[in-house]
Amino acid sequence: MNCSAILRVPKKDAELSYKGLLSNPHSYKRSSISAKESGAAITFTVTASDVTALRASVNAVLRDIKVVEEATSAAIPQKQKK
Repeated sequence: MNCSAILRVPKKDAELSYKGLLSNPHSYKRSSISAKESGAAITFTVTASDVTALRASVNAVLRDIKVVEEATSAAIPQKQKK
């Protein structure tokens, strides 16, 4: 059984942060992940041979997005209240 999922994620901050996600497609034994930029969002397409592999690959995409967003927010200093 082939399974697939499409995730569309809005780009919140500088494009530079997302270049690593766009330039690194992954292909595994049971799944593959591709990403493309479409306007103000990134679209990830995940295909897998079974539901378990699909879930693992979707979790990997979400984990990568979380890392990028946390790194971006840490790199941008917050305005100090006076």
